[in-house]
Amino acid sequence: MTKKFKLSRLLALSFVLVLGTAGCFVFSRSEYKQSIERLESSIREATPIGLSAQQICQNLDAEKIEHSRYSERDRSVLAIWRNVEYDFFVSASLQAEYTFDGHGLLSRIRFNPVFTGL
Repeated sequence: MTKKFKLSRLLALSFVLVLGTAGCFVFSRSEYKQSIERLESSIREATPIGLSAQQICQNLDAEKIEHSRYSERDRSVLAIWRNVEYDFFVSASLQAEYTFDGHGLLSRIRFNPVFTGL
């Protein structure tokens, strides 16, 4: 084989690998979105508005979900569900911010998906 032929084969193989990786990433992102939306929905169903910060923290502890303590200043608790979905290239986690009113009762849950990897 000539040097030019080897180089063209290497470039073609590299191109195929890049396209394959990009295709897996695009396909995986839609899979991640579905998994994250299902988790958000189940969290909302299991966490009614009006719970106290103590109840939220107890529920998170019982489920072994990593979370912050209740912040008096921000009136919030932050939690994260790690590796909701993952593959060889990307890992998806879901952050939740539980916000409480002046009486210490849950008034809102806000979600933020977090992707790490390529």
